Amino acid sequence: MTQVNEFWGKAQPVDGQSPDWHPLPFHCLDVAAVAKTILQLHDASFLSYFSRSLSLSPSTTCSLLTYLVALHDLGKFARQFQAKVPAHFPQSVFHQDASNISTSYDHATGGFALFSHEREELSPKGVRWRDWKYLVSSTTGHHGRPPQYVAVDSRSQLLSWFGKPGIESATEFAHLAATTIGSPTDLKDFDTTYVRAVSFLLSGLTVLSDWLGSNTTWFQYRSSDDFSNLNEYWNYAQHQAKIAVRQAGIEPTPILADLTYEDLIGVNAEPTPMQRWARDSLLPKGPSLFIVEDETGSGKTEAALMLACRLINAHNEHGIYIALPTMATANAMFDRLMRSHRNIYARHHSPSITLVHGAREIYQAFRDVEIPRSNTESSYDASSDDESDRTATTNCSEWLNDENRRAFFADLGAGTIDQALLSILHSRFHSLRMFGLSRKILILDEIHAYDAYMKVEIEQLLQFHAAFGGSAILLSATLPVDIKNKLIAAYARGTELDKTATQRARLQELNTATEYPSVTVYSKEGLSFEGIEPRTDVSRSLPVRLVHSTNEALNYAVLNAKKGRAVIYIRNTVDDVIRTSLAAQRCGVQPTVFHARFILADRFDLEREVVSRWGKTGKSADREGLLIATQVVEQSLDLDFDVMVTDLAPMDLIVQRAGRLWRHERQRELKSPELLVVTPKPIQSVNGNWYEEMFPTGAYVYRKHGVLWRTAFVLDRLREIKSPQGLRNLVESAYSMEKGPATPQSLENRDLEEEGREGADQSIAKMMSMNISDGYLDDGDVWQSDERVRTRIDDVRRRTLRLCYQENGALIPLAKRKFPDESNDVLWRLSEVNINERTVNAEEIPGPFDSLAQKTRNQSGWGKFDQQKILVIMTQDAENNWEGLAKSDVGESESIVRVRYSNARGLTTENTSIEDRKNRC
Repeated sequence: MTQVNEFWGKAQPVDGQSPDWHPLPFHCLDVAAVAKTILQLHDASFLSYFSRSLSLSPSTTCSLLTYLVALHDLGKFARQFQAKVPAHFPQSVFHQDASNISTSYDHATGGFALFSHEREELSPKGVRWRDWKYLVSSTTGHHGRPPQYVAVDSRSQLLSWFGKPGIESATEFAHLAATTIGSPTDLKDFDTTYVRAVSFLLSGLTVLSDWLGSNTTWFQYRSSDDFSNLNEYWNYAQHQAKIAVRQAGIEPTPILADLTYEDLIGVNAEPTPMQRWARDSLLPKGPSLFIVEDETGSGKTEAALMLACRLINAHNEHGIYIALPTMATANAMFDRLMRSHRNIYARHHSPSITLVHGAREIYQAFRDVEIPRSNTESSYDASSDDESDRTATTNCSEWLNDENRRAFFADLGAGTIDQALLSILHSRFHSLRMFGLSRKILILDEIHAYDAYMKVEIEQLLQFHAAFGGSAILLSATLPVDIKNKLIAAYARGTELDKTATQRARLQELNTATEYPSVTVYSKEGLSFEGIEPRTDVSRSLPVRLVHSTNEALNYAVLNAKKGRAVIYIRNTVDDVIRTSLAAQRCGVQPTVFHARFILADRFDLEREVVSRWGKTGKSADREGLLIATQVVEQSLDLDFDVMVTDLAPMDLIVQRAGRLWRHERQRELKSPELLVVTPKPIQSVNGNWYEEMFPTGAYVYRKHGVLWRTAFVLDRLREIKSPQGLRNLVESAYSMEKGPATPQSLENRDLEEEGREGADQSIAKMMSMNISDGYLDDGDVWQSDERVRTRIDDVRRRTLRLCYQENGALIPLAKRKFPDESNDVLWRLSEVNINERTVNAEEIPGPFDSLAQKTRNQSGWGKFDQQKILVIMTQDAENNWEGLAKSDVGESESIVRVRYSNARGLTTENTSIEDRKNRC
């Protein structure tokens, strides 16, 4: 073999393994073989996408991309990289030793620079560098972000990094790889627009291939003496790659070809009109967007699953991801999928299903995607903070063993929208999420439930998904027309990236008819709108009564609870929920409280209790009582109450909440339902503080008070919610100033100010999101870890508290009392709760516990971001009631915060004096 095999590619073997290093050409071919195997999966859907986008035949495309992936580590031929492991430095090539060579070097940037300077040697003829550079950036930039442009234009810098022998060896290997793989030597120009889009997906393919190709479970270190030439090793690598891809769970499980609604909703169940449409409608050719609008409880989820399964079989998609607004709704969806997922897939197969959000540890997936851990590798340069010095196996162990990330390669996933949005933000390894998501049917539930910031992110997500040939299904009970238009426009931009003018013209054809329920379908074939027959068994006119006092509302809720009815009072803030629960206790009723300010261990239990007690199958005796909750109950939870009281909210959310009132057929004492809405009087002569005077904290949750006023005014005038036929006009009357009542000038002015703030938020969202037209190139932005990237914007910054107690000289996570057998890292996660940074932003550890707190941080395996969480040491002052101290030092003031926690009410705080610390100690 040639001197290229004297360069090491991997040099951290498993204990006892021989040899102790793996030649760089071998590693490059390992990774290329994995990429080729993924491209040639049984349906070849990835290959088809790349082939169409590059206007090449599938075989030529496969060879070209395999070649590019083989050169992903071309930057490792640099002497500055080889010197990172002096024992294996190829002295015979460089004619020097490693002792005086700097190892401060990013091999991703180095590889890109080499391509740039040696483009004539490394590129097929006929390809312009202005197009080729996007593909090169995708493969060389495989450590979580594109290669940086630092000194790329300097030939002297390139020589400093590589040395002349390094450049010659890298070029020699590139030629050998091209011959071995059969890469094309002559190509026509690419379409720049499509190359830029392709570059994002190629990056994801390269990262995944690198991580699997670096795993010694499948690719053990081999000596160059074991093979007579690279062709022989290439055959071996391709054999190993097939094993790796199969065992890693990358291959999709086939969908049942003859899926019926009995598989989804049970034997003898009668499909709803929307479900029949999803089963029987003619599917468009190619990627499509479906917007399904139907009332709550109408079976939209099952309709979406039926539609998704049909699309998978028709378009060779690889699975389904259902994105929801909150952890609670994601948990509920996951439980639903667990009951039916086996019926969706072909018999005698084991589909993978997983839950995807930041606190899914307590939920056990049926079968997650299994990525075996390789040996634990450390950085090649212990003194370097450069991400490129981290080995691929280290990244793989940390990344793919995190269920939230690897879940995008499962057959079926339910999770929060945030996890999907990380694929289009400046998040490290975003392209791997993007790659896994690209062949999935993306179902976005409760699409109306997001603020202006997240709506922009969702639009970007839809554009990327469409550009990669993915279909999406959006579900909503109440979607304003202007929001729907923007979502369609975003998807349209992705379907024909270079023909946006044509798409805009098509969008002008959008049918804004008032039929409801309805389905809007967009594809390259055009735009269609179809009214669907409503369900006659759920049509109703729900009486609405406005009350103008929270005391009157509470008395009404308490009275009905004492009569043994299932009652819910929805407040708009956690503080309001807690205050109302204490007031209810004073009135002789012990309510159940449900909001987000519980430690995760208790929050999951509360979710189960609420769904079990007030869900469809809840028993009459268990249903009696009062639930006081925030908005966590208004989305995607199948709950059913006899009596409902709610704070005023925007009309679409009032409709959502009303969908939990008399949702199912059951015996009730009341003759008819009635919705009580707590609101200030919707009269014309109001000041700008109309809503805030009654709801001082809720005023910062829903900021468009003109929308709130129009909601109250319309409800006061109509005194009913007619569903389904009246829902669309009801929502439009609140959101459209043209269709709704004239808004008081004071509130209209306030809404204009809020629109300005929303515009600023949208600008930030656009800046934080990827732009598909930029391609996978360094844009100078900051690339952060998943934990640091913000998918949501909030004026209220949050801090995470970790609650614990002292026992036998150790600090024990509070969740230990509930889950004594759980692992320590999970227990700390389950003992977390988030709080306003202005309330608590620093620790206040009593003196005797200082050393114990530090010991806990050092010995509990906390990561960098765990270290920044606030530790609160609690003492028990009564059964299930705990108390501890923290600190607030906002501005120039500083105070000690008394933190109280109860598994019945959640977390509360009280500012106290500095002297209290002395008493506490």
